Amino acid sequence: MLYTAPGENAEWLRSLSTAFWLAKHVALNWALAGCGLVMNSWVDVKDHLRSSRLVHVLPEWRSESAPVCALFPSSRQLPTRVRVFIDAMVDSLARIAS
Repeated sequence: MLYTAPGENAEWLRSLSTAFWLAKHVALNWALAGCGLVMNSWVDVKDHLRSSRLVHVLPEWRSESAPVCALFPSSRQLPTRVRVFIDAMVDSLARIAS
């Protein structure tokens, strides 16, 4: 996350995942209220972009991709419903990314 205080140089900040999760929703709400720019994932902002509540200001710029993990209990045989869900998520995320 890039942070710039008035009259200071920009600094890159790393945050813990829980703090980042909360911060991105706060930042999105600020952007929706007209308080500035925000960098969020397409999944989080696509409906706001489609409804014109947000405007994509740097369409040619891309951030680094973020990992997505599937966590499930270990066992010898993965239940079919879990395998089907994981496969569906892989397909869905691949469509979003392209």
